[in-house]
Amino acid sequence: MKPKLTKQSPIKSIFTFFKRQLFWKILAIFWFTATLTIVANIYITRQISNVEQHYDKIQTKLQNFASDAVVVYESSGQETLQQWYKKLYARHRIRVILLDKNNQALGKAVNHKNHTRPYRKEKQEHASDFMPPLWRQAYASLIKQTVQTVEGGKYTLQVLPSPFVHRAMASLHNYKSTRLVVSLIILALGSLWLSRLVARPVKRLTQASNLMAEGDLSVRVSDLIGARSDELGELSSAFDHMAEKVEALVANQKQLLRDISHEIRTPLTRQQIAIELAKTENGDNHLLEKIERQNHQLNSLIDGLLTFSRLSDNSTNTTFETINSSELLESISEAAELEAQHKNIHLKLNLKTCPEFQGNALLTTRAIDNLLGNALKHSPENSLISISNEVQENYLVIRIEDQGAGIDEAHLSHIFEPFYRADDSRNQATGGYGLGLAIVEQIMKQHHGQVVLKNIQPTGLSAALYFPLPTSIE
Repeated sequence: MKPKLTKQSPIKSIFTFFKRQLFWKILAIFWFTATLTIVANIYITRQISNVEQHYDKIQTKLQNFASDAVVVYESSGQETLQQWYKKLYARHRIRVILLDKNNQALGKAVNHKNHTRPYRKEKQEHASDFMPPLWRQAYASLIKQTVQTVEGGKYTLQVLPSPFVHRAMASLHNYKSTRLVVSLIILALGSLWLSRLVARPVKRLTQASNLMAEGDLSVRVSDLIGARSDELGELSSAFDHMAEKVEALVANQKQLLRDISHEIRTPLTRQQIAIELAKTENGDNHLLEKIERQNHQLNSLIDGLLTFSRLSDNSTNTTFETINSSELLESISEAAELEAQHKNIHLKLNLKTCPEFQGNALLTTRAIDNLLGNALKHSPENSLISISNEVQENYLVIRIEDQGAGIDEAHLSHIFEPFYRADDSRNQATGGYGLGLAIVEQIMKQHHGQVVLKNIQPTGLSAALYFPLPTSIE
């Protein structure tokens, strides 16, 4: 029967749509990566701007110190300048020395222990040693502040290693290189994310396809790819479904070949024996009749095989027409009346006025004939077979019920398989060739319907054919 669809809220439906679309996932990853790269670059650029502003402030501060040092020296002399060095260190923790135009030190530099020492060209082991190369040139312009006086004098304030230098400049970084590295890292992570989303599942599908092409029909990919609700998840499910169908088809074909070999071998063997006897007993009509029966059995088997093959692979174009179920059942019952009378079986028609349905008259007749033939074959003498029609949930249902022994529940799930019979003895006198119900199932698939078998109490079997009415055909 057709499953009923559950309704979803519009918001949930939209969310499910976006969740299932691989396109939106790829687009989201792309824009997320691009946005994150832009945000990171904006942040790093702002830090670069802050660094440049920081340098400007230090430059201005040191230039003011240089100007103050020149004023102190020219107005009060070297001793006062020496006191200014100490006050500057005590207040700002910065060591400086003023150089004249000959690059000679004026006074003594303050050391880290707050006592003076003669100035020597010290190795610049402070901030420039741990700063990136691109910053060192800018740093070099800070530690030497040049001052020109009105009278034409020239002085240079040399910044020496001191706590001020470490505190003010040690945190400076090469943000331009950092910006490039961060951008590459973000792009690499986005690419890895996208690769895991698309490339890895596709690679596993390719590997599974190659294994299947080499003959490994047991390969499956859903467990490897994982639970996904997008197109790749649907593709993996479709692949597994295809693999299951192919594996089952190959297994069925192998079983079919074994069954065909068994079914054909028996009448051929009998026919060969009958022919040999006919050669020794000239004109024995009884032997010739046996040969004729064996030929008839072979023809029936081949006809059933051809019919099942055509219906299974959809190699024939099925033309539909409007069919009246009551008229069709009356015609089929009338044709089966002779066989029913032979076994003293009563055919009871319970026909209703039902809507006409679309179907192929020849195939529909064959499906009903097969079910009715099985009912006649397995019904005991002086029993009743009921034939009825009705409408159930947009389906026209044709039902045939007998009073036979029914089918063991263990066999119901296999009863539509070709050559399958609940009777393990494979005796054609009771079970036929096992193609009748398989043909019925294929006919109902052609009509977008189904056949349902179930046991009824106390004894008997109910066989129902569900034909969709025009309003329910999609």
